[in-house]
Amino acid sequence: MTATDLRPALRDLDQAIASKNNDLASAWTSFDAARKSAVEEGVNFATDKDAFDKLDGMSKGYDAERDALADLKARRESLARMVAADAAESAGAKVDELTDEHQERMRALSMGKTFIASDEYKAVAARAGIAGQRLEGNPVKVASRGEIKTLLSVTVSGADGLAGIPVADRQNIVIPKPLASLDLLDLIPVGATDSDKVEVPYESLYTNAAAETPEGDASPESALNIDLLSFDVRDLTHSFAVTRRSLADVAFISSWIDSRMVDGVRRRLLTQILSGGGTGEDLRGIYETVGIGSVDRSSTSTSMVESLHKCLTTIRLNGFVEPDFVGIHPTDWEGIRLARDESGGVAGTGGYQYGPPALAGALTTWGVPVLVSAHFASGNPIMGRSNDAMLWVREGLTVATSDSHSDYFTKKKVAVMASMRAAFGVLQPKAFCESVA
Repeated sequence: MTATDLRPALRDLDQAIASKNNDLASAWTSFDAARKSAVEEGVNFATDKDAFDKLDGMSKGYDAERDALADLKARRESLARMVAADAAESAGAKVDELTDEHQERMRALSMGKTFIASDEYKAVAARAGIAGQRLEGNPVKVASRGEIKTLLSVTVSGADGLAGIPVADRQNIVIPKPLASLDLLDLIPVGATDSDKVEVPYESLYTNAAAETPEGDASPESALNIDLLSFDVRDLTHSFAVTRRSLADVAFISSWIDSRMVDGVRRRLLTQILSGGGTGEDLRGIYETVGIGSVDRSSTSTSMVESLHKCLTTIRLNGFVEPDFVGIHPTDWEGIRLARDESGGVAGTGGYQYGPPALAGALTTWGVPVLVSAHFASGNPIMGRSNDAMLWVREGLTVATSDSHSDYFTKKKVAVMASMRAAFGVLQPKAFCESVA
């Protein structure tokens, strides 16, 4: 099928997306109107199960429309790439006129050509026939990090032309210990502070008394109180010892130590952001923040995945926002991912509800992106909107070295220390909700 043949299908998808956008807007309008009506009537969702289930059902309807729209957009994007690639190929387009994905593939295939075409390679090759000539060329960049997710460089060297054979080849890498991801740190907004205490004004009371008022009557008086949230700056540090020889003889280990030291501080920071108790020198983490929502699975037959939708509805009802992440432990996500339907005739023996094993599947649940990490408490997933929390940095990450510690000078050791000073706080607890057993 040619690009021309695919364009009518592309137009049909555009029309379907426009129609689905209208359906999504209608579903949200219905849900929002019902939610506002319930709030104005003073419905207590903690005790009125029927009211909660009604809104939860409408919320699920909105989620279904949103997922359908996302599916249409994904199909449209794939079809558009086919059209662009086919058109570019038929027209003999240059690499820089193709899609980004096509460009990356073509450049990856031409890395060898890039190297031999470089001035550095030509200079080394010209000297290769001179006996005893030391051959050393500058590294040649043959692919960017964005193209193959790494930097590749080639240096040619040897004592006799190209025949230098090393006796031992010690690689300039260190195999790291496996560690959990730090994805949540990429979502939390970061600000700066020049103080040891951060204070943020917030509305502790807002009573809206606005009403229709006859001419000549006094206007109803609303109530508004402003209080302060307070967050203390804390120090996060760690250190370890290396020998001078390690730093002097193997230059790469210095930068490796820097990155590992920094990584250690960031991992402790994430632990504090999630679970810090808020006492002593601890930051107060999300799990320990008073006022976040909670859905209890222990007293009902609610499954974990169902409880996550109840968390979503709780946030929509109390915080009036859409969450942008679900933090979940790997074993909990495995339970959700391996859940099966009843299409096999016996409960739990049918197809996988989140797609077959051959399909990686999107890391989402109820349309909310999922962060799978061992940093989250097992059996205790949490949902929230990351913009309703904040990290303030007093002093950025620094790495320092010294041989003045203990007897390090006489033993030719060096202490390496990484440190950071920061405060963290949840600004709107109602934008977060946890599922507990």
